[in-house]
Amino acid sequence: MILSLKKANMHYYIIMQSAQTKKILKHITGMKLGLFTRSLTYNELFFLYRSLKTCDDDEVIVAALLIITDSDLDIVVDFTQKFHLFPSKVRQLAIPLMACTDFVEIYDYLLMYLKENSSSEEAVVIIYSLSVSHYYGLLPLLLGQLLSENKIYVRNIKNILLKMGLKIIAPQLLLFPQIPHEAVFRELFGDEKIEAIKKSR
Repeated sequence: MILSLKKANMHYYIIMQSAQTKKILKHITGMKLGLFTRSLTYNELFFLYRSLKTCDDDEVIVAALLIITDSDLDIVVDFTQKFHLFPSKVRQLAIPLMACTDFVEIYDYLLMYLKENSSSEEAVVIIYSLSVSHYYGLLPLLLGQLLSENKIYVRNIKNILLKMGLKIIAPQLLLFPQIPHEAVFRELFGDEKIEAIKKSR
């Protein structure tokens, strides 16, 4: 009897959670439609933040993150300032979306986060996300990080460059008078490929 009551309570809880999740998702979807003609209000941003902190549903989290990362720079920067307050799941889902923005400030933040949390689960997501990012100004940012004294961080930066591949990197390297950090690129891609880039100038 007690076991049956516990199962009934659990079933009721699941139904209520599902209904609440659908309600939140509907509100976020409606909010997104309204943002084609205006910016986020403080109350809407507060609702999105609260949803990210309290809801574990992937669909709700991604819907909220899409609105935040597609907003004006000040909203996205505000999100980065509160980034550490969100659950790890939210942070990991947010990183690929942050790496789709066109704001250099966000890429600076992701690199700073990678430097300070080089062994975290988020670090793995940052490395992959940056390696497939469309942001054209990323390579100069990465080259600057190679001067860091943090060996683990530098190894991660090299990993990003390696995953990006020469097909993406080579056209940008040709814009420099000389290949910057040439020894690093020789280490990653081999002497033959780097010599071929130099001869193609």
